[in-house]
Amino acid sequence: RPPDRADDAHRGLAILELGAGCGLAGLCAAALLSSTELDVPPGAPAHVVLTDESEAVLDNLRRNVELNRGAVASRCRLEVARLEWEELLDGETSGPVEAQSVDILLGSDVIWGHRGVLVGRVARRLVSPGGLLVI
Repeated sequence: RPPDRADDAHRGLAILELGAGCGLAGLCAAALLSSTELDVPPGAPAHVVLTDESEAVLDNLRRNVELNRGAVASRCRLEVARLEWEELLDGETSGPVEAQSVDILLGSDVIWGHRGVLVGRVARRLVSPGGLLVI
């Protein structure tokens, strides 16, 4: 069940996928949100942002979004954006969303080497109070 948005009913559910790669997790979330079977509170459409740092990966993400657009109804706005974690944490970029505005932060295969600490720091920066981190 998505986090309760009773505190801001006019804002749709915000989901961001870190290091999206091909975007599988974010695209699945968008498709589920578009399903009439999922109990999503009424209001503004959900906003799903698929992020990565590589321009080649972002190009592929954009293609995958277009190929899967039919699975995402008007209940969900889907976006691809560049997000370089260190730049976000150093304040060099504000990122594609406001701080502490993400209801569900998704990550698949993003913790390797020293990246685990970065994922934790990025999550604390982006996830809203009461939001979810799904790794």
